[in-house]
Amino acid sequence: MSNLQKETDLLQEIQKLKFFFQLSLFLILVLLFTSLTLLLFQIHQWQDFLLQMKSEIQNLKSSFLFTENISNPSPEETPLPMKSKVIQYSYSLGSFVQKVGQIAFLTFKTTVFTIFTFFESWK
Repeated sequence: MSNLQKETDLLQEIQKLKFFFQLSLFLILVLLFTSLTLLLFQIHQWQDFLLQMKSEIQNLKSSFLFTENISNPSPEETPLPMKSKVIQYSYSLGSFVQKVGQIAFLTFKTTVFTIFTFFESWK
């Protein structure tokens, strides 16, 4: 009778571990899907911003096409709208890199936590 009880307990433990493992895999897949979706959304926003910047830079180049020293303007000769666009571009690039890093860190942290929890429950 004790062997039957031990086998039953062992089967229950195996079922619990199997369920937890499947749940962990599902959560990891959901997290990865969410992270990829957010990343694609950020890339799409970044692509729109780059296209806008490209058109604005082309407009600025065409408006200053007939001025002298266009190939090497001094910082004093750089038009103010161009300076603000470069600052905006730099800030947006930094923001994009920061968001991608946060998404990657969150994915890594959650995956490590799930794997650690799984192995702790296995002991």
